Amino acid sequence: MRRRAVCLLLCAALLLGLGLLPGQARAATPLFVAVNDNILPLSTQASYTGGSYYLPYSVFNALGVYYSYLSDSSTALLYAGTTKYFFDLQNGGCQDGDDNTYSASAMLRGGTVCVPVKFICDHFGLVWSYLTGSEYGDILRVRNGAAVISDKNFPAAASSAMRWELGQAGGSSPSAAPTSKPTATPKPSPTPDKSTVRVRICFAGLPDASALDLLDANGVKACFFVTADDVRQNADELRRIAGSGHKLGVLLDPADCAGSFGETAALLFEAAHIDTVLCASVGGDEETCAAFARERGLCFVAGDLTLSDDLRAVTSALAERTAAADIRVVCGTDTAAPLGELLGYLKASKFDIEPMLEVGAG
Repeated sequence: MRRRAVCLLLCAALLLGLGLLPGQARAATPLFVAVNDNILPLSTQASYTGGSYYLPYSVFNALGVYYSYLSDSSTALLYAGTTKYFFDLQNGGCQDGDDNTYSASAMLRGGTVCVPVKFICDHFGLVWSYLTGSEYGDILRVRNGAAVISDKNFPAAASSAMRWELGQAGGSSPSAAPTSKPTATPKPSPTPDKSTVRVRICFAGLPDASALDLLDANGVKACFFVTADDVRQNADELRRIAGSGHKLGVLLDPADCAGSFGETAALLFEAAHIDTVLCASVGGDEETCAAFARERGLCFVAGDLTLSDDLRAVTSALAERTAAADIRVVCGTDTAAPLGELLGYLKASKFDIEPMLEVGAG
């Protein structure tokens, strides 16, 4: 018995000497979260459950993986382009966009959706690592190709930012605040609150099905301006658009406003029983089209921002808006990718995304 007790004591001492069990953070120090080369505020907490680390799903937004919470079905959606995973918060598990099922589950922590780090990284092409840091704490780091600092050098580079965060949180009293943010690990800028800015989204033409899925998953209602040929060739898709609560309008031909509106409006009514007064124009004499709409009592929509493959021009313009913006998406071969990024930006910045209405649309 004495020999057995001695062995148990030696084992306990060995475990204490080793410090961590695999996958567990040190109890005496906090576990920081880092995205690429940025240390996040301590308010962003990781959790360790069932052998897996979990992070708030909003953390991945900075890495191009966007999110949405569908409260009616207790479902959390994470997506990037056409890659989508739906997490069932009530029953566990998840499905991808092709209805394949997985055992990975999300959970609610303090009202925040948290998702398994390894699963998200594996399925969205990201990399995660657990880094033993300095005396200020360890680091759970998630990165993509934009990271500059290696995992080996990151704990040392991040130490001043970690010390500053501890001081801000009251966890320690640093002797002096840094005179400037560490260049290696700048703190992320706070997300602006643009909840007073109204945004409406419209499409010139018809996007592919994945773009419609993104709109539906985010609960965003848009307006689709189409030509007579669009209606003839895509009647089923137009019925789906109308059934999802989106608006439909006519894409005018500046050379024949009356003819293009009359033909397209008649086909829309025949295909989907839509009687529209909405119209728009792309790449032509918009003033001629707007004058035609005024004469006929129609609502002409002039999208003042146009979304292309380069999202930066649109987000830069939106950051300066204080009242309203109409964003026009010109449909091409890959509409879903820039649209997904746009919706993620709009939701993260809390823009007021409104549907297009026949009254006051111009």
